[in-house]
Amino acid sequence: MVAVAGLIGTCSALLVDAFFVHVVGLVGCDEFPKNGIASQWYMVILIGPAIETLILSCFISLASNFVEWKSVSLCSAIFWSLLHGFFCVLWGVVVFIPFLIDSLIYMFVRKRFSFGLAFLCAMAVHSIYNFFSFIIYLYR
Repeated sequence: MVAVAGLIGTCSALLVDAFFVHVVGLVGCDEFPKNGIASQWYMVILIGPAIETLILSCFISLASNFVEWKSVSLCSAIFWSLLHGFFCVLWGVVVFIPFLIDSLIYMFVRKRFSFGLAFLCAMAVHSIYNFFSFIIYLYR
């Protein structure tokens, strides 16, 4: 389930990116810094997703007190899109579907199992997406 969700997130992001860059004509942006600590693979694939998944879980826990679960996942994806869009508008658009999937995975597993398993599943999906993004970025 996690691997499939990670691949769906990656493919959807690539399709959205290709559409906006090649069809609409939006200028792409560098998703990863060229140097510094954030350019290291462990930051992009392990530490970044862990921190963002922790924030995502807190956001979902808070928001689920006020709105139903379908709206929570949508609000979460919009929140992360806006946050990533501050760096590059296209990046914000591209990450919407992957974060929607991430939120849904977290909520699905959290309802049925435990916080720990939900956290690990959502983080794994995010890490898979970031792994493929990082590899594509390195070899383009």
